[in-house]
Amino acid sequence: MMQPPDEIYEELFEEIQTSRIFFDSKTFCDAISRQFTPYEILNEYRQEKTKSSFNLSSFVFEHFIAPSTIDLIINEKRSLEEYCHCLWPLLTRTVKSVNYSSIIEVPYPFIVPGGRFREFYYWDTYFTMLGLVRSSEIELANHMLDNFAYLIRTIGHIPGGNRSYYVDQSQPPFFSLMTQLLGQTKKYQHELEIEYEFWMTKRAVTLDNGTILNRYYVDNGNKPRPEAFLEDVQTAKNSKNVNIYLDLTAAGECGWDFSSRWMEDESDLSTIMITNLLPV
Repeated sequence: MMQPPDEIYEELFEEIQTSRIFFDSKTFCDAISRQFTPYEILNEYRQEKTKSSFNLSSFVFEHFIAPSTIDLIINEKRSLEEYCHCLWPLLTRTVKSVNYSSIIEVPYPFIVPGGRFREFYYWDTYFTMLGLVRSSEIELANHMLDNFAYLIRTIGHIPGGNRSYYVDQSQPPFFSLMTQLLGQTKKYQHELEIEYEFWMTKRAVTLDNGTILNRYYVDNGNKPRPEAFLEDVQTAKNSKNVNIYLDLTAAGECGWDFSSRWMEDESDLSTIMITNLLPV
């Protein structure tokens, strides 16, 4: 599995994000190299950037392929149920090995949300599975469950999404609900225990009386999220919270990003303090 793009491309990553080459910070995180290794790209960038003729935007598009969005056409002649049924094949994806991509490979097909979201997300997938079961797409639902079991065995938990920049975080632990939905709890007993151990050690706080409670917390070195780099930097400028990046990343893990429940001032994202809360 590749490192996240901010670690791979170092100062070039920060330059691209702060220069707003792409309107959405997530775009470059999902881009793939045309034919160069990260080392070659970084080395060339460091040689070329001091030249008066250097153009960062041209450099980026010469070396990277930007991802496309997934646009869905609404046909008003269809019923809502018919429309939902026709979406499944449009949103089904498989992962092929792509050099220097941020995507995390999984063995089976899966459903993506669409738009700018070209990967699956952990707890969102449970609600997708409800729709798949309703649509009698049982095989596809089981494939997605198998993918999560694979991630638990290989990573030790289920990442928030199958991207390298999500690997340090998870999302609300819905794997048990997924196994119940598909009648697979016994089959995945081992993976359930691994995930339980993750939440009870990596996401736990022990109170003075010995009680163990859980929280959302991602030890990312207190740095901006790669997929929201510029947005996080701008939020941090207005914050008095020295751990603002930890809290922003933890909010992504909670799945409710961004709910005012995590903020001291419900109208001000810079007051987020989710790592100090112990949610039910």
